[in-house]
Amino acid sequence: MANQPWFAAVESDTKAKVLTLSQTGSSSLGLKNNVFVSLLRHFSDKYNAPKGIVEVRQSYGKVFGGVIRQAKDNPSLEQILIYTNDGEIVYPYEHAEQDKQIVRKLLNRPADPSDAERPAYLTNPLTGDTDLLTIKHSDLTNWNIAVMISNKTLLSPLNKFTRLAILATLVIMIFLIALSYAASKRITRPLSALNKTIKSISLESLVAGTAAELNSGLNEWDRLNASFVKMNGRLKESFDQLLLSRTHEMQAKMTALQSQMNPHFLYNSLATISAMAYEQMNEQIIAMCDNLSDMMRYISADESALVDMETEIGYTEMYLNCMKLRYGDLLACATDLPASIRSVRVPRIMIQPLVENAIKYGTKSSPPWEISIRGTVADRRWLIEVTDNGPGFGEEELSRFYAQVEEMERSQVLPALKLQGMGLLNIFIRLKLQYGSQMLFDIRNLPERGTTVTIGGPLNAR
Repeated sequence: MANQPWFAAVESDTKAKVLTLSQTGSSSLGLKNNVFVSLLRHFSDKYNAPKGIVEVRQSYGKVFGGVIRQAKDNPSLEQILIYTNDGEIVYPYEHAEQDKQIVRKLLNRPADPSDAERPAYLTNPLTGDTDLLTIKHSDLTNWNIAVMISNKTLLSPLNKFTRLAILATLVIMIFLIALSYAASKRITRPLSALNKTIKSISLESLVAGTAAELNSGLNEWDRLNASFVKMNGRLKESFDQLLLSRTHEMQAKMTALQSQMNPHFLYNSLATISAMAYEQMNEQIIAMCDNLSDMMRYISADESALVDMETEIGYTEMYLNCMKLRYGDLLACATDLPASIRSVRVPRIMIQPLVENAIKYGTKSSPPWEISIRGTVADRRWLIEVTDNGPGFGEEELSRFYAQVEEMERSQVLPALKLQGMGLLNIFIRLKLQYGSQMLFDIRNLPERGTTVTIGGPLNAR
C-alpha cells in the first residue's frame, strides 16, 4: 500500500480526503478493465487514533456521467478537461498529448482565483484555432474544470445570421432597385414617348394629323398628352387656315402677274400690227389677227394656272407664226422638246414672253434672226433654253435686273411692274412663287453674239 501514489497524500493529513482514479484490475472485487473514482482517507478508533485507510469507489461513468452527457448534448463544445492542481488529467480518462499541453498552459495562468476563472482565449495546439476558455475550481474535489469552445464555432450562428442578414439585405435592395426601376420606367416611359412625339412634330405630321395616344396608365401624363393632342389639332387647323390663305394669296399673285402679261402682249401685238399696216402687209395682218384671236382665247381661259409643257409650247409656236408673218424668211425658229417633259405642268404664259423678248432684242441686229427653243432634263429638273443671235444684254440692263431680284428677295415685296421691261421679271417672280428655291432662272450672254435665257423647275412639282 505504501507504494501507491496516493499514500503519501493520505498520510500527510489524517483529515484529508484524496480522490484518485483506479482500475479494477488490482481490486479484490475481481472486476476487470473498469475505471473507478476512489475516495481515500484515514479511519480512526473511538479514541481518534488512526487505524487504517478506507477506500470508497464509484464508477467513472457514473461520476462523470453528467459531463459525458453535456459533451454529447453540446457538440459545439470543443473540449472539456478536468485536472488536478498537479497537472493530472482526470477527464477524459483517455487523453492525448495535446491535452497535457493545454493543462500545462492552464496551470501557468495567474494564481489569483478570480483571474484564473475569468473567461479568456487560448490557442488550441491541436487545431491552431483560438478557443474561448473558462475554468472553474471545485473546492469539494480540489479539481479544476476547463471548458473550451472554438471561437469559430461560438461565432458560427452569429456569422450565419450575419450572412443571412447581408443576403436578405441584398435581396431587398435588389428588389427595391428593381421596383424603383420599374416605377421610374412607368413614369418616364410616357414622358419619353411624349417628348419623342413633340420632337417628331413636322410639317408632314401636321398635314397628316397624326398624334399617337399615350395610354400610360397615369392620369397626369394622359391628361398632358390629351392637352398636347388638342394643341396639335388646333395647330393643324391654324396651319391649314394659313396654308389655305397662303395658297389663295399665291394664286391671286399668280393670277395678277399672269394678267399683267395680257396687256403687255396686246401692247407688243398692236405695235407689230401697226408696223405691218405701215408697210401695207394687209394679208399678213388678216392672218395675224386670226392667230391673235386663238392666242387671246388661251391667255384669257379661266382654267388652272398650270398647263402641260406641250400646250405651252403650242401657244408659243402660234406666237412665232405671227412673228414669221411680220418678218418672213428673215426670222428662223427651231423647237426641240423631248417627250420626257411634254407632260410636265408649268405656269401658263411662261415661254412665249421669253421668245417675245428674244425677238424684241434680237431684231436690233442685222438679219437673218434665229430663235431656238430647247428643252432638257438635268438633276431632276426640266429646263427650257431660249436662245437668240442678237446683240445680247448690256451690263447695265443685267445689273438693273438682278438688283430688282435682290431687292425683291430681301424685302419679300413684289416690285411695281411697268409694261416696258416687265417680261423677264414677271417670269422670275412667277417661277419663284411656284417653285420656291427649286426654280431656275439664268441669263447668259454668248461669247460671240446672242443671249440664252434658261428657266427650270422640279419634274415632280404639282
